[in-house]
Amino acid sequence: MIVMKFGGSSVESGEAIARLTGIVNSHLEQQPVVVVSALGKTTNRLLEFAEQARLGDHYLGSRRLDELHDYHFEVAGQVADGEPLRQIETSLQRSFRDLRVILSEVADEGREVTPALLDEIASFGERMSSEIVAAALEVRGVPSVHLDAR
Repeated sequence: MIVMKFGGSSVESGEAIARLTGIVNSHLEQQPVVVVSALGKTTNRLLEFAEQARLGDHYLGSRRLDELHDYHFEVAGQVADGEPLRQIETSLQRSFRDLRVILSEVADEGREVTPALLDEIASFGERMSSEIVAAALEVRGVPSVHLDAR
């Protein structure tokens, strides 16, 4: 077994994810376990959203969250199609809905931004990118199973 870790720039676009799938495919005999970071710059954005929500700036965070939403859907559409894409889109919708709820609780209801909450917010990036990459691997004929470490 080999553990292959890919950082943000390795998953920043459909083209980058295609390269990643080629690398993984070339190591199948070693039974790779693939670990990915959030799509490029996503973690920083998520932490910025948390800070904006803490300051009560819900509008700006919401608008920028829409941009992040579109970015994830764009990358998903570049790497998957058919049923795998539909599954990713459903999961991404759920993730962004949950993230919006958390940020709204902070901005509108004064929920405290604890270290644990920051970790939860940041984790959305890795969770979403790992599903996108798992689908990309599957679509390209690389047998894969998505595992959520939670």
